[in-house]
Amino acid sequence: VVLKNYQDAFVFVREDKQATSIYEAMTAAPLVVEGYVGGERPSSHPNNEPKGEGICFLANGDLVTTSEYNATFGSSASAYPTFRYARLTDVPAQVTFQDGVDGYAGTADTYVWSLSTEQGNARGTETTFVADYNSGTDERYSLLKFDLSSIPSNATIVGCDLYLFIDVEGQFFELRKMYQAWDEASTFTSLGGLPAFDDIDAASVPDARHGNYDTITGAVQIKIPVATVQDWVDGAVANQGWVVYGTTNADGLQFRSRQHATAADRPKLVVRYTVPRKALQLAVASNQYVSRAHDAAWNLSAASGFTAAGWIYRDTNGLAYFAGKYAGIGMREWNLYSGSSSFLTARLCADGTTPTVFTSILSVSATDKWYFVALRYDPTQVGAELILNRDGSKDATAHAGGIFSGTAALRLGASDHSLADSHDGRMDAWGFWNRALSDAELEAARNGGRGLEFRHLTAAQRNGLIAFYDLGEASGVRADFSGNGQHLTPIGGPTNADGLVT
Repeated sequence: VVLKNYQDAFVFVREDKQATSIYEAMTAAPLVVEGYVGGERPSSHPNNEPKGEGICFLANGDLVTTSEYNATFGSSASAYPTFRYARLTDVPAQVTFQDGVDGYAGTADTYVWSLSTEQGNARGTETTFVADYNSGTDERYSLLKFDLSSIPSNATIVGCDLYLFIDVEGQFFELRKMYQAWDEASTFTSLGGLPAFDDIDAASVPDARHGNYDTITGAVQIKIPVATVQDWVDGAVANQGWVVYGTTNADGLQFRSRQHATAADRPKLVVRYTVPRKALQLAVASNQYVSRAHDAAWNLSAASGFTAAGWIYRDTNGLAYFAGKYAGIGMREWNLYSGSSSFLTARLCADGTTPTVFTSILSVSATDKWYFVALRYDPTQVGAELILNRDGSKDATAHAGGIFSGTAALRLGASDHSLADSHDGRMDAWGFWNRALSDAELEAARNGGRGLEFRHLTAAQRNGLIAFYDLGEASGVRADFSGNGQHLTPIGGPTNADGLVT
């Protein structure tokens, strides 16, 4: 295992010529923890991640210098292949692309040959493809690509591994993104020669380099930069796969192709990705919101406090109500909203009739970002406090009158005042507690800006929970995941859209 500190980024790898495996655990016998993304032990960095980390290859220039990235592996003390961790909030989806497995038939592979007598011959039906360097006039470059159209277009790629089976051993080889269009009928002649590494035919920087496979045959695992696959999925770059070529004179390699009789030995690409979870989408033009009739679970005590917290995404700014139990005279409890100037505001009522209005200095004016907002009534503070949170900031003011416990319905996205002032946008992962959460608990709920679903909450975080809504449903009732049965009824046909948690 190599541990390297470069620009305060600690990375480590283990070289295994036959498997080139990457391990998080720096132990001889790593313990595999089910559901722990990319991890072999829960104490691996970062220690407190609830779901672990994904791991991906660093692209050129990202934490490493160009010369270091391009150096031959092992040529100097600094010439290590470098990997980085990407923190994930959940276990990603994983899909495998290999011809003949689960009905997949989207691999294409071939090789083109510069030998004068072979330049017009197509090799796309052979059971191996060849990467062989022989001083210019007798070179074979392999081409390999996979149909990735089944990956959702809004996916975020978090990991990618390519598996090739060496049929005839050789020495060093590299993979570079191929930009020139090709198919299995392509030849040296039809492509106009071997692809140039000029960022026109093919990439100037390799995606991966492997070496010294002399006497080694069998499967090899190759870490692929996530940016490569992300560009293909996004459509930013046309997916022409890779050119695979040898870098050692007269000692190339043969890899088993998609036509090989043994399906398990054919080229295989494993991609891990996340997609945005869905959130409640509300349209003010359609008077959309969700509501829950009052019952005893919502009875509040001035002695224990109260917290409402969740995420909002605004399609329009200005006056808009996010959450509240606030109806007519005698039924006014609390609500949380954006004032007309788009500052986070709250009403808290001690007698059901006359509210105290708190206008914070926290702006929620942007229409292109998620905000974490929380209303907390904490009677343990001097005179009690109302705290409004957004992205870790808070604003507080005294409220000594207590909190009224009435029978108004809970509404998310609207108020009884006027449906014209409803929230126009999205809401995600809202929870309500019959106690005042601590600053630490609110920060844990914010989760570094990534949010939490109910299943991520610890037992301590569920203490005092009235209801928790993930809000990912496409239509119909929005479920209370706390188990308390406080489900929300949709009004006006709200839908869903991409949420915060991925």
